[in-house]
Amino acid sequence: MESLAALFLAALPEGVRAAEVTPELEGGLRDAWERGCRAHPDVRLEATTFARALGERRRDREFSWRDTSADDFFLAVACLEGDKAALRTFESSVMKVLARKLGAGQHDRALVDATIRNVREAMFVGTERRKPKLAVYTGQVPLSAWILVVGRRELASEARKKTPEVSIGTAEAFEAHVAPADPELVTLLRAHRGTFEQAITNVMAGLDGDDRDLLRWNMKEGASIDTIAPRLGVNRATVARRLARLREKLADEVRTELRRKLRLGSETFDSLCANMMPELDVSLSRIL
Repeated sequence: MESLAALFLAALPEGVRAAEVTPELEGGLRDAWERGCRAHPDVRLEATTFARALGERRRDREFSWRDTSADDFFLAVACLEGDKAALRTFESSVMKVLARKLGAGQHDRALVDATIRNVREAMFVGTERRKPKLAVYTGQVPLSAWILVVGRRELASEARKKTPEVSIGTAEAFEAHVAPADPELVTLLRAHRGTFEQAITNVMAGLDGDDRDLLRWNMKEGASIDTIAPRLGVNRATVARRLARLREKLADEVRTELRRKLRLGSETFDSLCANMMPELDVSLSRIL
């Protein structure tokens, strides 16, 4: 029987390959494939195809294959392979849910139907510039949640074509205008929002009273450095430097706390932090 580890590793660049060679790789890949088989007993997907596909995703993006949702990844790969049972399951358990959630909004039925058709096509059909979306799905987040992000963005795009003045206050517009381009990253941001807030709370608990007072005056009460300086008996430049050092320290310690709690590849982790850190001030003002 062909080695799953060898197929997985063959897809990786040499520098990445060395980091993935571990004694548990073969058994871990087979266990993941078997979990997919158990979750979808009617679906047929060779273990070798599963391992090769996982390696191809790992080649293009940094993530931990151990954190892949094996049943969802198994289904996605089987769909791309054209397995009829997988395609039926995808329609009934993923696309049907997407249609229901998008249809629960205020958009008309025709717009939702067009969105569903576009999402379905994007899942399976690529272009010269991009692969089919299922071919880039890594299983780091649930398949249904990932496709919901894709669907909301597509719905916002379709709505703008019909009505250019779409309010950016809607959830769909947020996905299209504000959130990162990667649907899996959007879903991770949502999933780990509570972890981010808890990390800030933990870091804040370690600050001394003077630092907490300084942050509270500046970030919660809105006091300027000119107002704070007399309270501390120092000049405004000293307050500015102290605030800058304190904010840098907080950001570094929050990142350290998040890295300890989240098992993510460094590229995914860096992207996650880059999109969370702009909210540090807002989160601090709630906690102080």
